Amino acid sequence: MTKDRAEALFEAFVAHDEMELTRGYLAEGRRYAGLTDALLNSSWLGAWRDFHLDLQEAGRDRYNDLSAELRLRGLALPEHLISPEARQQVTARVSEIADHPDVQARLADAIKDFFKDWQKPRN
Repeated sequence: MTKDRAEALFEAFVAHDEMELTRGYLAEGRRYAGLTDALLNSSWLGAWRDFHLDLQEAGRDRYNDLSAELRLRGLALPEHLISPEARQQVTARVSEIADHPDVQARLADAIKDFFKDWQKPRN
């Protein structure tokens, strides 16, 4: 597989995941639709911190839903609001756990599910 092909598949995998999260957010009623863009950005940052820094499971759902609302509005995730120190802390944590068997198994399962879905016939 070429590097370009691998990158394209990775981008498709991420896009698929984002679409599924957005679909779920829409199905649940789009609870953040009434927020202003500024409040949406600050809420997203709070959810990012809760999930990525404090490892709160509830932060994951809020982070995913707020990210979906941003995507639905055509706005970029406000990653510029994340401090360099917070980025460094999360990067270090990811580096520590990346080789853990449970993490690798969950990622492998997610990739397998993506390819199964990708290969299904489309109408």
